[in-house]
Amino acid sequence: GERVKNKIVRMSNEKDMKELSKLLGGMNMPPEMMQASLVEAMQQGLQNLVGTSSGYLESLPISVRTRLNYLENLQEDYDKAEDALNEEIKALEKKYKPVFDKLTDLRKQVVSGSVEAPEEFKAEADAEEDQSTEAGEDISGIPDFWLVALCNCELIEEMISQKDAEILTHLIDVRSEDILDEEGDEEGYKLTFEFEKNEYFGNKELTLRIDASTENGLMNVDALEGTKINWSSDAKNPTIKVMKKKQKPGGSKKPAMKREPVDSFFNLFSPPELDIGDLEDNEAEEVQELIERTLAIGEFLREDLVPHAVRWFTGEAIEEDEEDEEEDDSEGDGDDDGDSDGDSEGDSDDDESDDDGPAKVPVDAENPECKQQ
Repeated sequence: GERVKNKIVRMSNEKDMKELSKLLGGMNMPPEMMQASLVEAMQQGLQNLVGTSSGYLESLPISVRTRLNYLENLQEDYDKAEDALNEEIKALEKKYKPVFDKLTDLRKQVVSGSVEAPEEFKAEADAEEDQSTEAGEDISGIPDFWLVALCNCELIEEMISQKDAEILTHLIDVRSEDILDEEGDEEGYKLTFEFEKNEYFGNKELTLRIDASTENGLMNVDALEGTKINWSSDAKNPTIKVMKKKQKPGGSKKPAMKREPVDSFFNLFSPPELDIGDLEDNEAEEVQELIERTLAIGEFLREDLVPHAVRWFTGEAIEEDEEDEEEDDSEGDGDDDGDSDGDSEGDSDDDESDDDGPAKVPVDAENPECKQQ
């Protein structure tokens, strides 16, 4: 009862834990109820300990406590300066948001073909006319812009199947939008994938919303929400494989069908449930990994792909990533003269190959699919 629970709460040291074991052992109650009562009582006991002084600070000499008081005052000043910085950052983000929105909207119009490049850019293009383009061929916008950009991202490319690639040729825009609370603080963000009318699904937009916050250095995920995709048919759905079930002798002449899930980029819009408490350990671990992967993909799309899509399309972003990796490797190697001398000739060859041009785009325009590197 409540008296027993209160007694459990007061127990804290090893001697008390022995008394607790005797107390519970003498109680005639089911094991699961006993365990639940123990856990609840221990949680209450821990909550009661929060904020309780250990007596260490009070035992310090006055001179040390004086310095500590001064340090606490400095910490308050630091916290105030940090709060002021965050407010200025929020103000700057608010100021430049319309600028970014205008530029990304213009990018969308150029990609879709509704806006043409200004005359000065046409002049530059005429001077470097592509001989591979047939005379009189009229191409609107930039075909497969987002498919190529996505396929040039190693993290995303491995998710895209051939069926996915065919659908992603209809992708005309990807946007990221911060979700703010009433005080203007960030609650999360939403990624929006806009498609032209196509034969695969009826949705005009597919969205992924991620609500996450950081507290004491740990990330708390509050929500993962995706769009339900209205596929035109099972044959058009790249997230499943339809198979015929084996028929028992004398069974129905009409073959039964079964659907099995398969890996697909579009699984991104069906994120896992966050509540994994009732799952087995191995299942919970798999879901946890999927949640972490979804967060990583969402953050990459938001912070890198969406704002720098042109560089991912041209392959420039790939080169930048490789250069960053090379710098990290060189810093990790340290001053190893033996390796440095041995690799000098190879490094020279690599430098020459890097000067040949931008990274190759891993997409065949006539048969769009991400090529495994």
